[in-house]
Amino acid sequence: SVAREDHSGSSRNGPSKGQIPCCRSSQFRSAERAVARMSVKERARQMKSFRQEQGNRCFRKGNYSAALKWYEKSLLFFEYCLPSTEEERQLVNVERFKCLLNSAACHLELKQYQDCVELSTEAMTVSKKVKTAAGNVKALYRRAKSYRFLCSFDEAQEDLRQAKELSKKQGELERVVEEELKVLHDTIRASQNNTTFFAKKMMRQST
Repeated sequence: SVAREDHSGSSRNGPSKGQIPCCRSSQFRSAERAVARMSVKERARQMKSFRQEQGNRCFRKGNYSAALKWYEKSLLFFEYCLPSTEEERQLVNVERFKCLLNSAACHLELKQYQDCVELSTEAMTVSKKVKTAAGNVKALYRRAKSYRFLCSFDEAQEDLRQAKELSKKQGELERVVEEELKVLHDTIRASQNNTTFFAKKMMRQST
């Protein structure tokens, strides 16, 4: 898990830049009310700010735990969004999709592979709402890589098969997907060789 940051105080006009509303304790009730007063578009802008200006900056520096926390705070704002138009739904779901995708990347870097699988899957579900397939290549790639580390080789191969097809159509991440396929095949081969070695060793010991 990621350590929480301590941000005390709140603004009557809404959260100031860098200030993080939290609705989990009475200390932040005023910030919670400020979020509730925001319009859907204002919340979407705050989500984007947390993701781009804070989360992505931390990610580029290699501070994946801090980046993850900012993406999670952005997703917290989504819980307050009740869009009434298709434009608003697209706006908040695009931000939600990007935050889920980025969160999955953080979990992958932090070697939290099951979490990466779950968030990548959720990102792909949301992608259907925003009518985008581009991000699915990244989601499939990240989920496949996590499956490889979890030794779920069949699932990894299926994800990479789909990612390869999508990447060819879109011209995106094709080389990266091919490289992961090679790593996966080498991993499977090594696993099979180890299994054969230990099986033979057990047979020799039993005779």
